[in-house]
Amino acid sequence: RFDLSPRLGLAFRLRPSMVLRIAWGRYHQPIDLMSIPIEAGVTKAGASEVATHYIFGVESSNISSAIGSLSLKAELYLKDFDHLVGEVQDFGRKSQMLMYPNQGAAFGGDVFISYLISNRLTTSLGYAYGHAQAEVNGMPYDRDYDQRHSVTANLNWRIKDGLHLNTSWRFHSGLPYTEIHPESVFAQGRLIDCRASYGKVNALRLPDYQSLDLRLTRSKRDRKLSLNWYVQILNLYNHSNVHEYALDKARDPKTDQLINCDTRAEPPFPILPMLGIEAAF
Repeated sequence: RFDLSPRLGLAFRLRPSMVLRIAWGRYHQPIDLMSIPIEAGVTKAGASEVATHYIFGVESSNISSAIGSLSLKAELYLKDFDHLVGEVQDFGRKSQMLMYPNQGAAFGGDVFISYLISNRLTTSLGYAYGHAQAEVNGMPYDRDYDQRHSVTANLNWRIKDGLHLNTSWRFHSGLPYTEIHPESVFAQGRLIDCRASYGKVNALRLPDYQSLDLRLTRSKRDRKLSLNWYVQILNLYNHSNVHEYALDKARDPKTDQLINCDTRAEPPFPILPMLGIEAAF
């Protein structure tokens, strides 16, 4: 068996600094052995997964203003998915929950603006909207990466040759998650274990995510050696983001006896300073 993955792209130059792009593609992804959902009783690889893409975009560069030069890029997309195989929805401290979608769709768009204020100072701003769903037996649900609103703002300052300071602020609306219901397991009147049951798949949303990152980079190059080092601080104002909600087993610190079953928010890293060095000979 074989698949054809045709694609077509057209570009129209409307003005010297503006290009309009239209693209279509039908992509096949063969199902490898590790992706066959054998836990659902499937033992053979079926037809390839299929994604059909429709994309419309516009680019405009070197738009001059009173103090600098601006570039803009915008894009809209629609993607249809078919012949999907099983996927693991939940990782981390939660029990794994397997879903077997057969089709889905995603649509959205993004706008990215870059502004060259001077030969030493550049700023950029990006916004993206995305909606991704899949279906299981005709029942739709939001996929894990269904990220409705995203904003990124960057400022890059070339202090001098080989020395750069970059700041980046990132925001996105909360990702979908499946609610966990903690259940207590008793034996002979004692709490011996906690287990989880789940609500509707990805029906709830995590809190919005945001982070301000700062990075200072020093570069030095000659014919024999390229040396880069950086100092970086992630989540500079230590915003309390949530990575996931997980089952929490509370224990008595003296006896180690299980005393309660609950859920708790699992955060990603808090404010995190980093130092890195890269050398190439």
